[in-house]
This record gives sequence, C-alpha cells and structure tokens, in this order.
Amino acid sequence: MSTRILKAQMARITEEMKQVAKTEGVCEKFIKESLALGRIVILKNKLRKKTTPVAIGNGIRTKVCTSLSVNENEDSFDLETDKLRVAQVTEVDCILDITASSYIKEIRQNILANSLIPVGTNPFLEVGYKAISNQEELNNITSQDMLDIVEQHCSEGVDFVSLNCCLTKPLAEKYIAQGRLSKITSRGAQILFDWIQETKNENPYYARFDELLDILAKYDVVLHLACAFKSGSISDSFDLLQMSEYSTMGELTRRALAKGVQVMSDGIGHVSVDKIPSLVNLIKEINLQIPLFISSACACDCAIGYDNISSSIANASAASSGANLLNVTANVDFLMQSTTAQLREGIISTKIAAHCGDIAKNNPEAIKRNYKMSFARRNKNWKNIIKNSIDKTVFEGIDIKKR
Repeated sequence: MSTRILKAQMARITEEMKQVAKTEGVCEKFIKESLALGRIVILKNKLRKKTTPVAIGNGIRTKVCTSLSVNENEDSFDLETDKLRVAQVTEVDCILDITASSYIKEIRQNILANSLIPVGTNPFLEVGYKAISNQEELNNITSQDMLDIVEQHCSEGVDFVSLNCCLTKPLAEKYIAQGRLSKITSRGAQILFDWIQETKNENPYYARFDELLDILAKYDVVLHLACAFKSGSISDSFDLLQMSEYSTMGELTRRALAKGVQVMSDGIGHVSVDKIPSLVNLIKEINLQIPLFISSACACDCAIGYDNISSSIANASAASSGANLLNVTANVDFLMQSTTAQLREGIISTKIAAHCGDIAKNNPEAIKRNYKMSFARRNKNWKNIIKNSIDKTVFEGIDIKKR
C-alpha cells in the first residue's frame, strides 16, 4: 500500500500536499520533501472526505490541538457538542478525543460526523475504560483486542491515534523501582501500566509494533507516540525514566518511517522555562526531527487554577524552540472538568503561545500578521485590528468609535 510518505519519496505531489502548501504559504516541493523525511505529517484519514487536511511540522505554522473529554458523570452530548463548537469557532487545528464514559463510541462518532478539522483518539482508552467500568479484570483484555480497537477507530475515520507504544515492561519496572515524586498523569497510560502489571506481559503496542504500523498504513493514519512518563512535577523533569522513554521513542520512530507511516513525537510535561529549549532539541534530535506534539506543558507546579497561564509560558518557549503542535490546557484541568468557557480561554491562551513561538521562529505568515496588527494599531484602523486579533470576541460590546 502507498502512504503519503511513500508517495512523497517517489516524488509524487498529491492534491493534499498542494492544499497544505497553499494554506501554509510554502512551495509544494518543500511539503513533499519534508513529508518524505518525516519532518511534516498531514492529518487526514483516507476515509474522511469532508475534513480539511492539516500539516504539522518544521518550517510551517505551529498548530494547536484541544482535547475533548466527557466523563461518566457528565454524559451529555450537548456538552460534547458545545465543546466541539467552541473548538471549531476558535479555529483550533485538530481535536484529540479522550472521553472516558459508557458512550465513548457514540461520542467519537458524533465528533467525526460533525468535525471539519482532523480528529485523534486514544483507542486503548476505550477497551481499558470499559473493562474498569464493568468491573472486569484488566488481564481479560488480550493483545489482539488492543490491535482490533485501533483498527476500529481507523476504519471509522480518525486522522491520528495517540498510543503509549513506548511504555515497555522494563520501563514499567524502572518506574516502580525509581519511586518518582509525580505519578503517571495520563489516564490511558495508567490503565496500560496496570495491564502490564497484572498480566506480566509486554505492551502489545511495542511487542506487535509492526502489526500496528500495518493498520495505520492501511488508512494513512498518523501515529502519535504518547509519553507515559512526562514529568508531572518540576522535580522529575530530565530524570532517567523520561530519558529512557525518549530512547525507545527514537527506536519506534525509525521503524515507523521505514514502513512509510507518519509519526509524531511527544514530550515536555512540567519543566522549568530555562530547560525547555534543551529538552525540545533533545527530543527532536532523538526522533529525526519529526513533528513534536507538546502536551501537559507547565512551567511551574504552583499555578493551580491558572494552569492555562503556566502552560502558555511553557508552550511559547517550546514552540520557539521547535515544537510543532501544542495541546490546550484549561485553568482548572488539575481540579475538575473544564466548562466550555474555560476550554475557550485555554484555547486562546495556547493560540497566543503558538503565535509567539512562530514570531521567534521567523515564520513569514506570523511576522506578516504581526506587522499588519502593529500598522493597524498605529493608525487606529479598527477593521484591521479586529481582523488580525487572535480573539475577536474581545471587541464585543465595545464602542470602538470612542477609542
């Protein structure tokens, strides 16, 4: 089967490559060559017809992803639909559905049916959560179950999957022995860790990685190599556990690219601002400069209730250092499920961080937009001020004629 990477390596420029090149303001040859090397990915499942393809990677605009999550006690399609609406109105670039409820499949299908932007999922979360909610033993989940659920998500049209392929059995043992200050912060990674502990088996997403790649190649779905051991506290950043996981990630990156599967790396967590550039550079170097997805980023541990601010500081530093996709953090994420208003605020904060990063990276489109805004502000050209603002709703209710 011919994936986008393989087509690019054969010097074929597809319609999707042309489309993203036009969107990004770069030449088609640049997209083709970067795609061939794995330095750019294009989010679009072969089966999705209405989705606009989105490019993520080096030399183009930093993108923003928001997670959509509806918990068991908030099984409301209205809530999920409203959050999807906010995500699309605020023009995020992609969505990661990490819902954990009895209606995981229905909510995912609703998102896929109504989203015009790429959608990602963590397929393992579905089988893991269902086992826990039905009070079943995790060891009843087979390795084939784990691969089958990935196939199901891909066949439904998801554009990328986030999987903890790097959470190996030896790494799980190292985590127990090390006695880390912070625990595993990802729900899916925690369930997978518990499965490894109960079954004493190797993680199937690592042990059967080639089979996983075959599934993804079939649909041209992008693989996000999610980290299980991003630091959940500043004290744990740059520890041996984190570095070991990045080493495994580098191995899997090479195997994915060799099979023509698009892949993104993962990283950051809680890291002090001064160390973020070196960590970004390290991850990018280990993983052959493939796109880096920054998630759960925080520049300090004490900003509970204002984590969107701490996250924006970390995200801006990461983006300026070469990160390519930033995940949204709402101010209350550590405390509770965010409301749509809180989600929206987190999205705007993350978009500001992405724009700051792009200015630092001398992205032509970001520089041009920033200059237009500066020129408009100097001349009090409110039409262009509003047009170039990241959040245009701030002007609602303001009589700009009096400004």
